[in-house]
Amino acid sequence: MMKRENKHKISLALSAAKIAAPLAGYTAIAPVADLAQRAMTNLPEDTTTQTETHHNIIGEIKNQVPKWIRQQKDQFQSNGINTSGLEIIKTEALSYVRELERGYQLLSKAIQDPERFQSEWKQRSAEQAENIDEELAPYFEGIVDRILSKYMESACESVYWRLEMATKLSNDQVKLKREFEQALENFRRQITQAIESQLPTNDDLTKRLHTPHPQQAHNYIKRTIDDILNEHILDAKQYQTALIGMTGTGKTQLAVTLATACENRGWRLVAWMDGSSRSTIKSGLVELARAMRVDTKDEPTEKQIIARLFTELKSRNWDDRLIIFDNVDDITDLTDLTPDAPGLRVIATTTNSIGWEQQSWQTINVETFSRKDAIQYLLSITQSNDKVTAGLIATKLGDLPLALAQAAATALNENWSLEQYFARLEKYSSDDVILSYPGDSYTNEVSFALLLAKESAINKLKEDVRKEADKIIYILTLLAASGVPTQWLDPFHNNSEISTTSDANAINKHHALNALIHNSIIQQSKDTNITTIHRFQAQVIRECWSSTERNTALDTAARLLNNIISKTAKNLPATSQQHEVLTLIQQIQAISNQKHSQDIFHHANIQDTLSEIFRVVKVLGIAYAATSLDTAVSLTSQHFGNTQPSTILCQIGLGDAFANSGDTTTALEILEDAYLRSKDHLGEDNWVTLSGNIVRATTYAKKERFRKAIELAEDTYSRYVSQFSETDPQTFSTRNSLAQIYLQAGNASQAINHCLALLNSLADTNSQDLDFILTVLNNLAAAYQQDEQVSDAIEVFEYICNQPISVHKNGYHDYYICKCNLAAAYRQDHQPARAISILEQICEESKQTIGSYHSDRFHFRTLLAKWYLEDRDFTNAVKVLKTLHEDSGRTFANDSKNTLEYEHMLAFAYAEQGDFHSALPFIEHAYSSRLSTLGASDTATLESKYNFAFTLLRLNDWDRAIPLLVEALNDPDMNTDQLTDTQLNLAYAYHMQNDFTAALKTYLLARKTCQQDPDAYAEKLNYANQQISSLRAILRQTE
Repeated sequence: MMKRENKHKISLALSAAKIAAPLAGYTAIAPVADLAQRAMTNLPEDTTTQTETHHNIIGEIKNQVPKWIRQQKDQFQSNGINTSGLEIIKTEALSYVRELERGYQLLSKAIQDPERFQSEWKQRSAEQAENIDEELAPYFEGIVDRILSKYMESACESVYWRLEMATKLSNDQVKLKREFEQALENFRRQITQAIESQLPTNDDLTKRLHTPHPQQAHNYIKRTIDDILNEHILDAKQYQTALIGMTGTGKTQLAVTLATACENRGWRLVAWMDGSSRSTIKSGLVELARAMRVDTKDEPTEKQIIARLFTELKSRNWDDRLIIFDNVDDITDLTDLTPDAPGLRVIATTTNSIGWEQQSWQTINVETFSRKDAIQYLLSITQSNDKVTAGLIATKLGDLPLALAQAAATALNENWSLEQYFARLEKYSSDDVILSYPGDSYTNEVSFALLLAKESAINKLKEDVRKEADKIIYILTLLAASGVPTQWLDPFHNNSEISTTSDANAINKHHALNALIHNSIIQQSKDTNITTIHRFQAQVIRECWSSTERNTALDTAARLLNNIISKTAKNLPATSQQHEVLTLIQQIQAISNQKHSQDIFHHANIQDTLSEIFRVVKVLGIAYAATSLDTAVSLTSQHFGNTQPSTILCQIGLGDAFANSGDTTTALEILEDAYLRSKDHLGEDNWVTLSGNIVRATTYAKKERFRKAIELAEDTYSRYVSQFSETDPQTFSTRNSLAQIYLQAGNASQAINHCLALLNSLADTNSQDLDFILTVLNNLAAAYQQDEQVSDAIEVFEYICNQPISVHKNGYHDYYICKCNLAAAYRQDHQPARAISILEQICEESKQTIGSYHSDRFHFRTLLAKWYLEDRDFTNAVKVLKTLHEDSGRTFANDSKNTLEYEHMLAFAYAEQGDFHSALPFIEHAYSSRLSTLGASDTATLESKYNFAFTLLRLNDWDRAIPLLVEALNDPDMNTDQLTDTQLNLAYAYHMQNDFTAALKTYLLARKTCQQDPDAYAEKLNYANQQISSLRAILRQTE
């Protein structure tokens, strides 16, 4: 059906085409679009499909044939022909109509190319006439002429004819349309505004994503270079630009000003990332992927997430996107990590000038202030007119913007004149040099200006507040250089309840943070969620620490990390904790790559922190994120020794994270190494060795090495029983894992035995661990279901679902998963209506309880759509799939696994309804996306290719269908069913193009394939033989 809104969109698109075509130089397009638009104007709001129209016309013809036969009776008698011949003609004519009825997309062909249509079907009637007496043949041909005339007349009167004229006028016009689309792409920048203003708004087009970045300094003064950079960034040709300058010259502030300007212009994407190391760059890209809702539901690796992000960025042709990598130490850190997409600008700030121009980056040098600008800056900020002293201070500080800013802030905070500030500065000699980063050197006066600013800010505070201010500085100078979440430093961040609290320590932290911000010692991001300290200032502070201060700083930072994961673990399973854990992982990953921070991994608490992270990520379903902690685990191992129990436990946790991320090969390498060291140094029966063994066993099961997994799990269970007891909680857990492994291996009976025995033991010990009991019951029900004991499975699933939500450790997640399993059991029990009713209820309820875009809801609705398709309820399937596809577009990337699956299912549903026009855009996008992301040889790509070709075939687009079908024939993994279908469809396409030789050759190949199993492919074999006979007759006549 053509709905009003769809008709309106097509009409608007045609209007846009008429506007844009002359600009692109394709004047032939405008008349085509005009004709199509007139046809659209006359098109009713609701129209029948091509298939329905075709069958309606055939029905009319079937009713007319007997009448036409009767009208020939007089001619027979006058010509002395026996009227019994009329029955022969009637039989042949109706046979001809039935052949016509089976015609492949016949209506579209008749409308697009009527001469070819009539020629081909006249040829078929000539072949059929050979089967009747010569004297009857002319009368039969006369009836055929009337059949074809009636078909053409009815076709041209049909509503479908007008739709076809509006959307696909002729093969030549289709080619013109393609040429126009290509030209429109080339001229996109000139005409995009004209087109977009006429098209309906799409949420995806109007999204704005601006990630947090440092706040513009309140005392920032615009420089000449600001205008240069602004003009530079507006040039879409300037793809990659490096801002190069010494530390403290204001590169970051320039980038902040630029980012703010782009945000104010309404740019679609403005993203800020820490570029200080390759690992922080990767973390930033992963964070951006999550912000852009790139699909990570299948727990892909970091590399896969970044690849999906780059594909998503590349799929958009927008020139209002900016990504900034701040503080890049080495250009090689950006290798393979710089996105390349149309219209995307990339800015990097760096102190290292080596290699940028050689790698095609545009470079802009950021210098210190000119002496004139430095003097003016000091006078402006301090509201002084003492140019002489301002000049002396500028000289002492080398015109360095950072030092001048701190000097001005200190003078203001202490209420000093410039002369008084200079007197303090004069007390220090400038003979020594402090080396900060390669290529940078600053006098002691610069260092002193930064230290003086810190001391000035802290010394004014009360003692308790001052202690908290010191802790904040310790944390900021040791943790990630890109900053720390403000809520880690201030309990009242984004909370207005400070006036009602009695927690003096929390109040002191709040006041300390505000004082440091007020005195410009630390800065916050624009949204205040991230707090930072300038890298140079942090370095100066660290270099001035005594040994005691350094140890205090390390202890403060390490304890903070441990407190964060401990607090998070207590609040599980709230999905809001995911962000907190991911942020913590990024912090640990960053400090593991910062040499000045690596002593944190010598702290006594750090291994407990890592072990708890590995446990928590598994519960939250984000194990992939913890795989980036390999460097952190290695650093702790180097310090504490690789045979310590705590070290081995960290290694087991890391291996488990890799296993749960799908990388079982790496996981087993780590786990086997941990096992050998644990066995040799702690013993086979040590609890650390045993806990590692059960992780090894589950990993082998994930790798489908079930014999090894079962052997290992059985041995581990026996050792737990002998070393501890049969009723020890860890023994219970191990037996449950053993049952799960048997279930994965398809041994349902053994899984049932272990689950039942475990439940009896839990009852005997009066266990109060209800969540664990429900876990065991869920495994038991799944085993019953696998063992075809469906009624028992339903009974257990029903029991679990009837428990209060609060009993489930993971809340609604566990409850809905169990409900979904129950629905699947009912479906297995041949109660499809009840199964669908339960699943429909889950989909509706979960929208309110876990949110529209929760991964579980995608799973539930996907399963519901699949069941609708299996039941051939295409109307409901399309309804669910359209919503899924829209939500997926908002949540994941356009080429995510989820989105492509929904497009495939939508295309199938439309195709089964005979609506191939609606199916085409979905299957075409799925194919092109899989081709670019998975490669031409991937099974999913090949499936998409065949479905795309089949859809084009049904739309008579032979030019595009044939190359795809030819390529599909080269797939070595194609089964016989797929091969025969592909061969027959390709032969048909050749036939429709009048390439009779190629058609015959392909039908012969199809017949040869079918003859490998003539009983199984009898119908296809018969069809191939008929077509071979027909084509040979045609070719004989053309010789």
